[in-house]
Amino acid sequence: MERKTLLAEESRYAAGVLSNAQIVKQQEALAQLEQNYSTALLNYSLARLELLRTMGREETAWGGTMDIKNAVLRCCCLYSAY
Repeated sequence: MERKTLLAEESRYAAGVLSNAQIVKQQEALAQLEQNYSTALLNYSLARLELLRTMGREETAWGGTMDIKNAVLRCCCLYSAY
């Protein structure tokens, strides 16, 4: 939404209807929204990771989860089979 607003205002600036200050203000608003979005994603990821750790699960590289306790048990069982 903010990107569309910025594009529209840049067109109006090119037509001479808006000042440069108004464009800069819109760019700053967009940058702040993008920063807030990135912070929210980071906080979500950290909270999700903490929840998985509390549950004894870890996130795998492909986005799935792995039960750490069962993985350790499987590894120990495979090792002791040799």
